[in-house]
Amino acid sequence: MKIRVAVCLALILGAWAAMAQSGEFRVITVQGSVENTKTRKQVQPGDRIGPSDALKFGSREAYVIVISPKVGRKKISGVPDNNPRELENLVKSFLRPDEKSTATRGLVEYWETLNQSLKDTVLVLGDGIIPLDKEYINLDKPAVVVAFFKGKNNQHITRVISRGQQICVGAKCLYENEIPERFGYVLVEYYENEKESRDLPGSGKYIGYFVPLFANETNLAKEARIIAETLTDHSRDHVVREIKKYLSEEYGHVQDDNLLQWLKDIKLINP
Repeated sequence: MKIRVAVCLALILGAWAAMAQSGEFRVITVQGSVENTKTRKQVQPGDRIGPSDALKFGSREAYVIVISPKVGRKKISGVPDNNPRELENLVKSFLRPDEKSTATRGLVEYWETLNQSLKDTVLVLGDGIIPLDKEYINLDKPAVVVAFFKGKNNQHITRVISRGQQICVGAKCLYENEIPERFGYVLVEYYENEKESRDLPGSGKYIGYFVPLFANETNLAKEARIIAETLTDHSRDHVVREIKKYLSEEYGHVQDDNLLQWLKDIKLINP
């Protein structure tokens, strides 16, 4: 009996060690439609999935819980679209917040804040410049940020929108001279190497998925200036908060870094 138990234990540990070396994950449970594009089958409990296998989520509510000896148990949820993404990228980008390690919390919180700031409808200010923190997202070549969207006549567009250590989500950067009649969703992803990005939406690290909203710049600047001039006795942070609150209530959600850059560009706050 003891020999049989020892043999079983050895087999389990051997399988576990093999999984650790390969980086393989095991599925514990799955909710909703999640397809492994490699096998073209729905993911099931007990499935073994390689880190480079791409998963396609049928809805935002769908999720999968996986486990591996290397990274432990992870729940992947909140994937915004059905573009296939490699499992290792999903593990990095779509984890529940309480499952992230303390050591990487600063990095994780930065990415989460960025993800949350570029979703649903976003009021784009000025040229749509959003500076990125180099500590967390290094845009030295060959790294790039790429936008995927539909342009005129539903044509699929892939466009590099990184400019130095910034990204540009303004109308000219995104659409150039082909402004569509109706603005649809824009998927924004980060790639460590530009060569990996061409025509592969969903294969990079997710930054945002949003509908850009554009308003009359002259009116926006005039309204922001009235607020700033009325609150000259208040701190800069208070003025910025009041302008953000006004724009959000009257137009739509604003991205914080884009707001600060725009206020500097129109000389309402110091660089």
